[in-house]
Amino acid sequence: MNLLNILKIDKNIRKLITYLTELLTEKGLYDSSLDIQIFNVACLLFQYNKLVNTFVNSETIVANAVRGQQERSYKKNPILNELVNCSESLRKNLKELGLSLDAKVTAVADTDPLSNLISAMNNIDNE
Repeated sequence: MNLLNILKIDKNIRKLITYLTELLTEKGLYDSSLDIQIFNVACLLFQYNKLVNTFVNSETIVANAVRGQQERSYKKNPILNELVNCSESLRKNLKELGLSLDAKVTAVADTDPLSNLISAMNNIDNE
């Protein structure tokens, strides 16, 4: 029995899993042993999308009230650190699946699998 079939998974994450599976199958890289890693990448993509949308709608520098003082301290929005960490983890996991840009590629075509993936992520809430 497939583990992903018995888990209650968000519909958007399930769409990403389907998309990644189709993409890997198209490239000849899909194997059922990759299902958990595909699930992890789909979750990271979903999390990354949420973090980007949250960060875009918030301030880059946030003010913190210091208890008992009139002054405020300013620091980077903590979402930025989470965004960077998620981005790095996502990049590594996509590379492990074979879904990273080849270093030899100098121009990206519109039909490039990663371009399609980015477009799918941008349209995930519209479906």
